[in-house]
Amino acid sequence: LREHTTKLSSVEFQGRGLGTSGIDLAAQYIIGQFRSAGLKTINGTYSQEWTESIAGKGNVKMANIVGMIPGVNRSLSGEPLIIAAHYDHLGIDAQSGRHFPGADDNAAGIATLIEVASQLVRAFAPQRPIFFVAMARAPNVEIGSSQVLAAWATSS
Repeated sequence: LREHTTKLSSVEFQGRGLGTSGIDLAAQYIIGQFRSAGLKTINGTYSQEWTESIAGKGNVKMANIVGMIPGVNRSLSGEPLIIAAHYDHLGIDAQSGRHFPGADDNAAGIATLIEVASQLVRAFAPQRPIFFVAMARAPNVEIGSSQVLAAWATSS
C-alpha cells in the first residue's frame, strides 16, 4: 500500500489536478497496475474517456480506469459488484506553487483498490463480475458508475 500511495502522492504526479499531465500520469500508472494484476479490460481498454466542462478550467479530458474480474455465473453477469475510489486531487496551487500531494485524498484509496484487485484476481473466481474503478473526479461517482455499467452492457 505504501509503495502505491508514495508514488501517487509524489511531486512527479503534480497533485493529480484535473486537466494536468499529473493526472494523466496517474491514469497510466493505474492502468499498468491493473494490467500487472491480471484484471481484464472492458471493450478492449482500461480507460473510459470523456470531456467535461469544469468551471475555471474549460473542457477537460477525463478518464475512469476500469479493470474487472469476470464472473463465472452468467445469470449474474448483469449484477456486477463495483469497487471504486477517485484518483484526482487538488494539484498545484496556481498562486503559491504549493504541491498538494493527496496521500489521504485519495492516493491511499487507489493503493487499496490496486492491492485488493491484485489479491482477488489470484484468489478466487467470483460468481458475478467485479469491477475495479479508479474514477477521475471525486464528485463524479454516480456518473462514473453509470459509464462503467453502460460500457459493460455493450460488451457482454
